[in-house]
Amino acid sequence: MLHVIVHTPADTLAALEAAEETGVHPILHSSAVAAQSLGAGYFLAMIEDARRRHPSAQCLAVLDCGTACGLALAALRGGVEAVSLDAPPAVLAKIADVAAQTGACLAPTIPDDALDLRNHPDPLAACRASFTGTGRDPRASVIEPPQND
Repeated sequence: MLHVIVHTPADTLAALEAAEETGVHPILHSSAVAAQSLGAGYFLAMIEDARRRHPSAQCLAVLDCGTACGLALAALRGGVEAVSLDAPPAVLAKIADVAAQTGACLAPTIPDDALDLRNHPDPLAACRASFTGTGRDPRASVIEPPQND
C-alpha cells in the first residue's frame, strides 16, 4: 500500500522515516477535508518539517479539500504540491489546469485501502509493514490537466 493518511506531525515523520528506510515513495494524504480543519499552512509546515528531517525520503503530499474549490485554489497558490477535491469533472479540469500552472497537481481522493494512521499505536511499524515490497512513482495516479492544442 502506498497511500497513507497522516493526521499529526508524528504520523508524517513516521511515514517519511519508513519511506527513507524502504525506498518507497508513498502518497501522504491529509485527513478528509483537512483544508477546512487544519488549513493548508499547517499541512504544508507539517510536510516540510518531516522532509527536512528525512531529506532522502520522497513522497507526494496531498491536501484533501473536500468540496471546497476555493480552499483548493488557495492551497495551490500557497505552495501545496497536490490537492484532492470532490467536484464535477469540468471543475476538476479547471483546478488541474491551475495546479499545473503552479507546479502542483490534482490527485485522486483518498482511496478506501489507504493506511490510516489515526490513533495507530505504532505508526512507524505500520508504515514499514505497509511499504515492504512496494515502490513506484506517486505521481503515476495524478489527474493530468487538459492539453491546450
